[in-house]
Amino acid sequence: MILGRRVVKPRKQGIKRKGGIKRLPRKRRKKTPLTIAKEKLEEVQKELVIKLYGRDCYTCPKKNLIGMNCQLGHVPWPRSELSVRCIFTTDFTRMQCFRCNINCGGNGAKALRRMEWEGIDLVALEAQNLATKGKPTPLQWFYDKKTEYELKLLALVKV
Repeated sequence: MILGRRVVKPRKQGIKRKGGIKRLPRKRRKKTPLTIAKEKLEEVQKELVIKLYGRDCYTCPKKNLIGMNCQLGHVPWPRSELSVRCIFTTDFTRMQCFRCNINCGGNGAKALRRMEWEGIDLVALEAQNLATKGKPTPLQWFYDKKTEYELKLLALVKV
């Protein structure tokens, strides 16, 4: 095409590829024995907490929680503030609904008030947390704790 004195050249199209860029799926990393032990311990811990405290939300009036709505909440302090050993003890865990545990960040203030009302010694719990914070936890501890919880579950089922 000629417009006046200038010549307009057609634009070059890039190389067209049929399939586009092919990407291989990423390889999943294998779970370490520690990760597997933590997951199994948390499953048993959840079953034990349900047997001990029931399926009702600890911080709101919801009853009979099931499925994704039935979560193991760490109260009155969030999981990030607890030591590894305290994360997996039943003293710091109660059942919570999705709204309280995720959307409201655990509702720590309501949980704290309820724990005080129930007469739970919070000073002793905090001392337990501080005593184990930052200390290494061996893999065998997770296995021992899991068997301890399984024995407690069996004892509760028999009663």
